[in-house]
Amino acid sequence: MPLSSMQLIALMNIPRIGKKTAAKLSQKFESVPSNDEFLERLSSENRGIKNQITKDNLITGLSHAKEVLEKSESLGINSLNIYDEKYPNCLRYAISENGQTGITPPVIFYKGNIELLEKDCLLIIGSRNCKEYAKKAALYLSENFASRNFTIVSGLAKGCDTAVHEGAIKTGKTIAVVGNGLDMVYPKENKELAIKILETGGLIFSEYELGTPASKYTLVARDLLQTAVSNAVIVVQTAENGGSMHAAITAFNSGKKVYTVQFSDKSFNNSDECSGNNILVSKYGASYIKATADKKEMNTYLDTIAKQIKGENL
Repeated sequence: MPLSSMQLIALMNIPRIGKKTAAKLSQKFESVPSNDEFLERLSSENRGIKNQITKDNLITGLSHAKEVLEKSESLGINSLNIYDEKYPNCLRYAISENGQTGITPPVIFYKGNIELLEKDCLLIIGSRNCKEYAKKAALYLSENFASRNFTIVSGLAKGCDTAVHEGAIKTGKTIAVVGNGLDMVYPKENKELAIKILETGGLIFSEYELGTPASKYTLVARDLLQTAVSNAVIVVQTAENGGSMHAAITAFNSGKKVYTVQFSDKSFNNSDECSGNNILVSKYGASYIKATADKKEMNTYLDTIAKQIKGENL
C-alpha cells in the first residue's frame, strides 16, 4: 500500500501531475510513508517533472487533500484508493477508448453500496436529446435486465440515462457513474433521482473530488469508467459523434459485448440521430436488439441476451 488517499490526492493537485504520473510516483514507496518522508523523497527525487514537485507544492497539496477527505466524510461520501483491498478490481484494469491502460483512478469517491461493482453489471446509455420512443426503450430494457439480476449502470445524464436509472429502480439496483464531485448533482434536474438511487440500495461514484464541476473532459472520462465496471454495453440511441460512442468503442476494445437498439421506425434508424447505432454494428461488432410484439417471444429473446452477457451456455 505505497501511498495513502491523502497523499495521492495531494499529488494530483500539483500542476501537470495526472493519474498516470501519480500512480507511477507512488510505486517508489514499499509501504505508506509518513508525510515527512513523502515530502522529502518526492521533492528531492523528482525535480525533473517540469519543476512542479516542490516541498511547498506538496505541503499545499496535503493540506488540500486533508480538507477534501474530512469534508467528504462529513457529507457521507466515502473514498477508496487503488492500494485499498476493497478497491474494485473492475477499475484496476480499466482501459481507454484506444485500448491503452492508465485510466484507472488512483482514488474514487462514492455514496451507497460499493459492493455492487462486484456484481454482474450492464451499462445502458444513450443520447441526452433522445426521442420519446428511445426513452421508452431505455426504460423497458433497464427494467427487464434489472429483473434478470443485472446491476444497471448509466451516467445520470438527461434523456436515455435518466430513463435507464428509473427503469432499473423498479426491479433492481442501479449504479450512476458521474463526472463531477459528489457534493453536487449534474444535471440539477436529477437530484431527486440521485436520492432514489441511494434509497433503493444503489451506488453513485466518481473519480473527482468535491467541488469538481462536470465538463466535456470529465464526462468523457466518466464514459470510459462506465464501461470498465460493466460486463457489456447497450447503446439505445446515439449519433456518430455522441458521447455514448466513447463507452461502446472502449467496450469493443476490451473484448466486451456491445448491443444497440434497432427501432421499428426505419426512417429513424437511418437518421443522423441513430447513425452511431449503425456504425457500432458495421464497424465494432455490435448486435442489434430488435423489439417484437409477442411478449413471451420478447422475454425469451432477452433471456438469451442475458445468458450471452454472462457467458452462460445457451
